[in-house]
Amino acid sequence: MRLAGRGSMHDLITRLAVVDGDAASALRVISHFDALLDRKASVSALLRAAAALTASGAGVHDAALGLRLRVDAQGRPAADDGRHGPPAAAPSARCERTTVWLERDGDPGPLDDLVLERCARSVHAVVQETRTGHPAVAAVRLACDPASTPVDRAEALRHLGLHGDLVVVATPVGAAAELPPGPIIDGRRVALVRAEQVDGLLSASVPAGLVRCTAADLPTAHRNAGLALRLAVDPADGGPAHVWFDDLGSLAALAERFDPAEAAAVPDVRLLESLRAERPWVTGLLDTLLSHGSLRQAARRQHLHHSTLGQRVAWLEARLGYPILSPAGHARAATTLLLWRIATSPHPPATAR
Repeated sequence: MRLAGRGSMHDLITRLAVVDGDAASALRVISHFDALLDRKASVSALLRAAAALTASGAGVHDAALGLRLRVDAQGRPAADDGRHGPPAAAPSARCERTTVWLERDGDPGPLDDLVLERCARSVHAVVQETRTGHPAVAAVRLACDPASTPVDRAEALRHLGLHGDLVVVATPVGAAAELPPGPIIDGRRVALVRAEQVDGLLSASVPAGLVRCTAADLPTAHRNAGLALRLAVDPADGGPAHVWFDDLGSLAALAERFDPAEAAAVPDVRLLESLRAERPWVTGLLDTLLSHGSLRQAARRQHLHHSTLGQRVAWLEARLGYPILSPAGHARAATTLLLWRIATSPHPPATAR
């Protein structure tokens, strides 16, 4: 199947409806890939979407870039089988030099053709941006893409003048002009800097997720930087504005498994947000208490007299219903604050692995 241009949504829906009669499903497929493109998703994310929508393995090959990637039905990377294209009997779609195929056991599904078509178009769009975009931006995207070969990644870093230990920095789109050029991936801007250059590079008011890594770790690191960005908080609400993924430890699992709606539905989070609406200092005070553990230290950090801080803590504990600095209270408050950061984050969740 060769795709010449961007055909209309109506044509695609009609084509599927003739076979399956389910235009609503066609709309969902189209909307899903359009949303991924809007978020500047990577090639591997687009391929994982095709696998998830068809419950089958999937592969992509682009001759011009030497790109080849396969995933299984769960979206996990599959071993390279040495082919330069799809297996002979595999259903496939092609857009220019980009070919996408499914590796399915059993009968084809009613959405297979549409998924292949939309995936091929989407991958081609991403590949075109890599080929024709700003050289530095394209190099960062190539270095971070799991589909890139080690040779391509090394060449991209050489072009950027980067070597040794690196830091991936994820920031909101439109922020952090002081950073080097970088692509928008999954709804956030990604930049690469040498580890020794990162100190002082970001102003305190710019939210950022940061990950230390080597060249080989870049595909995972750029995703983890996006995960850390989800926990960055405006300093006016208590911070921290800059979150290092390496410092999160097991807390990263909560950020990965909860989406904003799920986090906002937790009763303790609902209570905290209602208290914050009543007293905007609530989250900042809570973060300071949990970080310092001493009322006097927290008072200095909050620029409050210790008696004023004590009054605020008493007010907050009365409404939360537990002592914040007790062992159990500290754990509960810290978990609530983390979930509140997820619930109120304006930054999109990381694309699923």
